[in-house]
Amino acid sequence: MEDSPLSAEDELEAVLKSTEIADDYIISWEQKLGEGLSGIVRQCTKKDSEDLFALKCLPDDAAARLEIGLQLRCRGSRNIVAIEDVYQNNVSLPGEEKTSARLLVVMEIMTGGELFDRISRQKRFTEREASSVTKQIAQAIQYCHTINIAHRDIKPENLLLKDKGQDMVVKLTDFGFAKVDLGNLATPHFTPYYVSPQILQANKFQKAKRAGTAPEGITYTYDKSCDLWSLGVILYIMLCGYPPFYSEVPSQLFSRSMELKILRGEYDFPDREWARVSSEAKTIVSRLLHVDPVERLTVEELLNSSWLNNYTPDNDIDLHASGIIRNQFAMDAFKAGHSATLHDLRVPEKNAELQKVLSSSLVSDCRHSAKSSSKTAWAGYSSSYKDEESSSSKAKKSPSTSKSKKEDTFLKLLRDIVGHLLMPQKDNYEDELSRMVREALKQQPEGSTLIRVIEKEGWSGNQFDTEINRLRLAKSVSEIIQNIKRNKNKISM
Repeated sequence: MEDSPLSAEDELEAVLKSTEIADDYIISWEQKLGEGLSGIVRQCTKKDSEDLFALKCLPDDAAARLEIGLQLRCRGSRNIVAIEDVYQNNVSLPGEEKTSARLLVVMEIMTGGELFDRISRQKRFTEREASSVTKQIAQAIQYCHTINIAHRDIKPENLLLKDKGQDMVVKLTDFGFAKVDLGNLATPHFTPYYVSPQILQANKFQKAKRAGTAPEGITYTYDKSCDLWSLGVILYIMLCGYPPFYSEVPSQLFSRSMELKILRGEYDFPDREWARVSSEAKTIVSRLLHVDPVERLTVEELLNSSWLNNYTPDNDIDLHASGIIRNQFAMDAFKAGHSATLHDLRVPEKNAELQKVLSSSLVSDCRHSAKSSSKTAWAGYSSSYKDEESSSSKAKKSPSTSKSKKEDTFLKLLRDIVGHLLMPQKDNYEDELSRMVREALKQQPEGSTLIRVIEKEGWSGNQFDTEINRLRLAKSVSEIIQNIKRNKNKISM
């Protein structure tokens, strides 16, 4: 079925109102529901019915019009967040002095919050629930694909729950990177954990094109099957509690090894977490995470699969007895690192600054990580710093400068340790952890409490002699990082 972006514009024009939104709605600017790359989201109340809605405020530009138009075209799906009204007004948002043209999108309010937040709070999450959630996401994707829309940003943050009821009603939102698939998708949008091999290939081709090394007369395109790969990653995380692809270099969120594993489709099902998962579920994951898009499970095949329709797994088995999704500390770190790198690792069509999405001290520390050269931090725990020297760079460094430099190195090593602790164990996991701890001890400044922290976990001076509590140690090391940062801030004030 062919389609064109122009029809999305027509969808918007058919419902767009030029009257003042204040005539119909009371906006609660203090009720923050969300904030992201494309705009802020606030709560509003319809005057005639007193029903609550979510209000998304977007700049009135071509990208926003396409986003709204494509979401409007999906209004027939019960698993896609519905748009109630759209206004074209000149408004000033909180903190702005001047008014500017905005598109004010009134949408159904999703009071249940993000999918992964709900799963992480549950005392038990079962394979039957994972099957139900997967089916709803697949139904949303199917509706998009039926009208040739590639969402291109299927990720947990864009999967919201209608309410806090026991039955999880999941809906897809945020069409900011959606596009009609006419066989010409080439823009390499991606979010690290969920990116498909085809989009990585598109990214490589775009880089070669900019460098002038791409073959002439050839272009690289991908199709909407990228959404099914992303769903495969989400399902993997739901079933075991951590992502199938992640950087084994703690100081990089998106390492070269991680990229190669995605391109090759290299992942596994560790017995520690996957022994309790059915073979049917593993088969679905494997077929969704197939590198070849032709061989990848289509949304129709997924919806017709026995795992979504006929299979009845044991509903008493908790999938997340282990894994980061059940531990709030680890989940906050995972989400923070993911959010902190969106601005660097996605390739947006619009220039926007990443807004604050989490407010905990842990996340503040994660955001301290900045992009240095081409490297970015995994889970926000790696600090990349630049040696700031005076114009007389050849001059001998003062003792205070050397001390600060050593402290920065120590902080980076501590963040690497935390990053290593939060990911699944590998064959050489303990040896690598011990190596990282030994290096950190060499760089620790005077008064450091690291030695006391690790001795509580059985550190003998060269290695850990007893099995460690990984999450407890990660939290303790993170507290050392926070204390150092607080002391540095006091000195700089």
